[in-house]
Amino acid sequence: MTKDEASLALLEDESEKVRYWAAWALGMIRSEGAVESLLVLLEDKSARVRARAAWALGLIGAKRAVEVLPALLDDESEEVRASAAGALGAIQGEGAVEILLALLDDESEEILDRAAWALGLIGEKQAVEGLLALLDDDESERVRDSAALALEAIQGEGAVEILLARLEDESEEMRARAAWVLGLIGEKRAVESLLALLDDESGEVRANAVGALGLIGDERAVEGMLALLSRTEWWRFGPLNLRACDWAYGTVLKILAHHVADPGIVPQPPVLESDVIIGPWGKGLS
Repeated sequence: MTKDEASLALLEDESEKVRYWAAWALGMIRSEGAVESLLVLLEDKSARVRARAAWALGLIGAKRAVEVLPALLDDESEEVRASAAGALGAIQGEGAVEILLALLDDESEEILDRAAWALGLIGEKQAVEGLLALLDDDESERVRDSAALALEAIQGEGAVEILLARLEDESEEMRARAAWVLGLIGEKRAVESLLALLDDESGEVRANAVGALGLIGDERAVEGMLALLSRTEWWRFGPLNLRACDWAYGTVLKILAHHVADPGIVPQPPVLESDVIIGPWGKGLS
């Protein structure tokens, strides 16, 4: 049984945690063979699992998902709705633009944030007016930053250079968002700058830099990932460190599988004295 087949089987596991991490793994490796199973998982009883399945479909770029993701925009879970909006932007299928434009009138900060950057990722010029309105959002710096980033990306020529420059922005939300978008588009010119962000003061930025490096899959990231994984404090449960460590481990395994003969050199996460062991190796979801 291949690794992909093993992960597919885990999507039907009784454990919510197992289904969640199986969807995460299949999304990170962009497994096209997982699309059918992930579509089924969009109806999972767990909101966390539904959200992760939508996220994975977005990373894979599953065009078929565009037909069913809009239904999740009415989900009772804000996390699910936000993941569906982000996935629509990543897939960029027919009809996605109209749906995302309508979301610019949503009251949820999370939905506005995802819809804005998704439209920026697509480069949809019809969104300019709505995004300009979001720049005046008095309640959310996060929404304002995403709208500004989207407007810059929509400019077309030079958009990547703008995103690269934003990796040094004063706003941690802007640095984090720029890192993730550069990862989604697989921009190899961002690798060195993303590696530098592994020491960023913001946990959100560090986590997104790790995830972006994983999506790009450049072997230059291996040394930085191994150094990160050797820091004991990164393995301890805490805000955002959980996500960064999970992504770091998945990132280095993915890259090493393509570039290194012996993946056994990857440091294994230690068993902590507490009852909380992070990520796919232990108990609980963040």
